[in-house]
Amino acid sequence: MIDQPIKTRVALDLGDDDDDLGLDLSAFKPRSAPLGSGGAATAQQALRTASEKQGFHARPETPVAPLPRVKVVKAKPAIVEPIVRRRARRKTGRVHQLNVKLTRETIEYVYDLADTRGWIVAEVIEHALDVLKATPEGKAKRLRERP
Repeated sequence: MIDQPIKTRVALDLGDDDDDLGLDLSAFKPRSAPLGSGGAATAQQALRTASEKQGFHARPETPVAPLPRVKVVKAKPAIVEPIVRRRARRKTGRVHQLNVKLTRETIEYVYDLADTRGWIVAEVIEHALDVLKATPEGKAKRLRERP
C-alpha cells in the first residue's frame, strides 16, 4: 500500500493568530422581544404604519370570484377526399426519384391510367414521354435515347 502524505493547512502568517484582537463586543446584545401578543403581529403592524407614512396604502381585500367554466367545443375537421396511393405491383429496377407537385385532377388521371393498363406510375410517365419524343416539339437538347 502506498503511503499518502497527510495534508496540512498552509499558514498565511497575517499576524492575526491570537483570538484577542482588542475589540470589546460586550455592548452587542440581542434585542429583547417587544411586549404584547407575539413579535410577528407587531412587526406587520410596524411595517403597515411605516408604509402608510410614506404614502403607500393597502388595498381592501376583496375575494376573487372563480372564473366561469367554459365548455370547449372541438372544431370538426374539414372533409378532404384522400388520394388513394397504389403500391408497385412488381420490381422494376427503377431507383431514382422525381418529386413533383400536381393538381388533384392530374394525379387522379395518372393513377387511373396506371390502373386501367396495369402499369405502375413510372411506366405511365415513361410512355407519355415516348409519345412526346415522337413529336417535333418533343425533342430536348440533351435527349438520351434508351437502347
